[in-house]
Amino acid sequence: MFDAQFISLPNRLDQHAHSHWQLVLPQRGEVAFNVAHGAYDLVPSQALILASDEPHAFEGYAHNQLLLINVQSPQLQDGWAHYLEPLTELFEQTHRLCLRPSQYEWIQLTIREIERFMEPDSKLAVTPFYWMSILQSIALASSQQSQTASTWLTSLGAQEVSGVIDYIHDHIGDALRVDELAKLMLLSHTQFHKRFREATGFSPHQYILNVRLDRAKELIQSSSKPLSDIAFELGFSSQSALSNAVKRRWGVTPLGLKGSK
Repeated sequence: MFDAQFISLPNRLDQHAHSHWQLVLPQRGEVAFNVAHGAYDLVPSQALILASDEPHAFEGYAHNQLLLINVQSPQLQDGWAHYLEPLTELFEQTHRLCLRPSQYEWIQLTIREIERFMEPDSKLAVTPFYWMSILQSIALASSQQSQTASTWLTSLGAQEVSGVIDYIHDHIGDALRVDELAKLMLLSHTQFHKRFREATGFSPHQYILNVRLDRAKELIQSSSKPLSDIAFELGFSSQSALSNAVKRRWGVTPLGLKGSK
């Protein structure tokens, strides 16, 4: 019914498909999955829901770790069909989920308990209810994200939403201020912050930092530019600020990141 394991993905591209559902929960570092309709770079606080029979390629970066939960179809589980049937909609198609802080903390608390039970000297067993607790939390988070994103897109208009995202990407080297971004949407600072988080799963500051780090990773691995130049080009306050951000994101220094390509 449930097959779960903590693993690290190798720094090389591999691919396969499987008949079961799969939930991917990054615990450390960054991993990447590619499916027919898109590519997903995943970090902690995000989840990937993989539909059955979905061919996908995958690889890991630096010191990554993730939790994989494999779930058999409800039709194959006589005693658990009642519990698994509501998850059918969740796994209907592959998609990425951005967890809210409260959702992420709850799931991590459950995972820490599971890790304690999985220690070699533990006499306790991990029951299926722990895995169900995580899956139900993910299903609820997915439903809420779909509803809030739909509401935001409807109320503000897709063109306006894409406009502020485009502005961030086009001006990523500037000193981007949330107040200025809010003005682009004709919203107050508080309204913009709230709706941005509901729609993307990130605060404006977190989103901007992620974009800067993704660009920094590309430049570190593909160019010979000094780290100080990359930091200045992407709007970091200093070289050390960029180094610290890289360390928090991928668990390695910029030099280690350059060697992991």
